Amino acid sequence: MNALRPLTPGWALVVLAGIAACGGAPPEQVTNGLQRVPTAGNETGQVVQRATQAGAPRRAFEAVKATTDVTLPSDDEGPPPPLAFPLPIVLVHGFSGFSDLGPLQYFYGILDEFHDAGLEAFAPNQPPYSAVHDRALVLANHLDQILDDTGAEKVHLICHSQGGLDCRYLVSQLGYDNRVFDIITIATPHRGTPLADMAADAPDGVVNPAGLFMGWLFGLLEGDPPDQSAWDNDQTSEEVWAADMVSAVSSMTEEGTALFNAMVPDHENVPVFSVAAYSNLLGPQDLCDDGLLFDDTSKVDSLDPLLIAPALSISGLSLRRNDGIVPTDSMRWGTFLGCIPADHFDEVGQIADTLPNIVSGFDHRAFYWTLQAFLEEREQAYLAVAGPP
Repeated sequence: MNALRPLTPGWALVVLAGIAACGGAPPEQVTNGLQRVPTAGNETGQVVQRATQAGAPRRAFEAVKATTDVTLPSDDEGPPPPLAFPLPIVLVHGFSGFSDLGPLQYFYGILDEFHDAGLEAFAPNQPPYSAVHDRALVLANHLDQILDDTGAEKVHLICHSQGGLDCRYLVSQLGYDNRVFDIITIATPHRGTPLADMAADAPDGVVNPAGLFMGWLFGLLEGDPPDQSAWDNDQTSEEVWAADMVSAVSSMTEEGTALFNAMVPDHENVPVFSVAAYSNLLGPQDLCDDGLLFDDTSKVDSLDPLLIAPALSISGLSLRRNDGIVPTDSMRWGTFLGCIPADHFDEVGQIADTLPNIVSGFDHRAFYWTLQAFLEEREQAYLAVAGPP
């Protein structure tokens, strides 16, 4: 039986984004598990300009101005309480076990760019593979520290993959609705992923190819990922799940997320926005036609080779659209911001993407600047209603 241990550095570089990519930090920037980007002041109105210069569509921000006010917290007794803006941004990762790979940031280059623009941002480290409840408790402690350090009253949460479930649970079940301004989820399996179901359906004591792939991706199994013949023949291997892995996989199944959604309703005063993604040289069909920010569905994306087998396993004969890990239709939740032509690695700029994708043209930097501009427009809309503090 293969040993259970952290993924070797060579393979870890290939799967930095993992099933949800994490906010690993350079050692000199880590304090109590937090990666902090100091603020240098922010000039209102400059974010949209920076985002459009990076390739974000200017028309998106006109749409934001026209619709943001309907998502503001409501108060029957009067306007919402004033807040001091800008609020800190917290990037929340999902599954990962590689928080010690040196200076390579998993939200690649985004924190540096936010810092250069004078924004205050954080990337807290979460447990590498645990149930949503456990991860949300850790995230709550990080947010308490962030709010204490910055003096801010609330934060924006941008949450990738399973991190989106953590963020929803944090607000709905842990009482953080008064400390979170809004949530953006990116490629979150709100309705599960078939990979988790396939892994969970393996006979007791074995891990099928889907389980092997997930275990390898999480950094729990040594060696190579399962090859194509394993997927084709549904071979099994006598591997044993770690206890936390069982909880993690269960939380990602269709049944697990259905139960989660029933027990974790969104808070009425904390809007949840979602971004979906698609890849594998297939267009998104009609899954992305009504996006608020991203409505150009003419582009296609080529999958990272390591994601081809799981992507085909998800798509099946019906060609169900996905990003190699999560079905596109499972990613939609709350107010839909649209789709991006990207696989699960591209969504966080991995592996070390410095240029737009050669096939799709997707630029993860422009994408995150678009999200940041969206958040600033929401702040300005709130300020217009509540007034200055």
